[in-house]
Amino acid sequence: MTECRIYNTLGNLLATFDTNTMGPVITIGRSSKCTVSLKGVVDTTVSREHLVMERMLNKWTVTNKSRFGMFKSGIKFVTTELEEGDVIRFTKLFLCYGATARPAAYDITWEIEGEEGPQRAVLWPGLNSIGASNDNYITVRTPDISRIHGYINVLSDRITYRHAAADNPSFINGEQVLGNDPVQIKAGDVITMAETSVTLVDAYRMQSHSASAIAQAKMHQKSSVSRGGYILMVTLIALVIVIFIVMALVLYQITKQ
Repeated sequence: MTECRIYNTLGNLLATFDTNTMGPVITIGRSSKCTVSLKGVVDTTVSREHLVMERMLNKWTVTNKSRFGMFKSGIKFVTTELEEGDVIRFTKLFLCYGATARPAAYDITWEIEGEEGPQRAVLWPGLNSIGASNDNYITVRTPDISRIHGYINVLSDRITYRHAAADNPSFINGEQVLGNDPVQIKAGDVITMAETSVTLVDAYRMQSHSASAIAQAKMHQKSSVSRGGYILMVTLIALVIVIFIVMALVLYQITKQ
């Protein structure tokens, strides 16, 4: 049994499903026809059929079906084999494969002029790119930040920050990051990218129960179809038996005469 979950950038759980109950092909997207439908909980950046998971023997693969990129460990791909603990990013959603795949215990927060309240984004196990581009795991859109400004690597309780390029500087608690060597950071540390500051904080998580119910409803619908097929098969078998008995009685009457 492999459990999968889909989260948004805030770490809110949007859907859960088990690969053993969904058949060899699982489609995920905004369409109500998808095996796992995200209709009503995502915007149009998610395609009607965004990705497909397929079982090959005892392995699962995932394939991008949208015009947007998909990423694993910060690397863009079209098709990749899934392994326990993998986190797949598609648009601003994250597919977690296996029981150990889930948001890290830390978030990044920041404030932008004109935006109400602090902004927040989840950190994920492994490499997290941060910058102004929407292709990042954490998107902080300010004019001074580079497209990809840096990388935050989460390895259990050890977290490091690495500067992506020398064009725009980075600072940790006011001290400039020099070179490409990763610098260890901890909760409460402030990363300043050019003139924009973000803070590493302990995580806050909230599950979206209504969205989880949508995914569960799809699974229930699939089970209902299976039960309907079973009832139809039993009915057909009973009908064949009745026909056979009637034909046998008719044949008996004919031979008796």
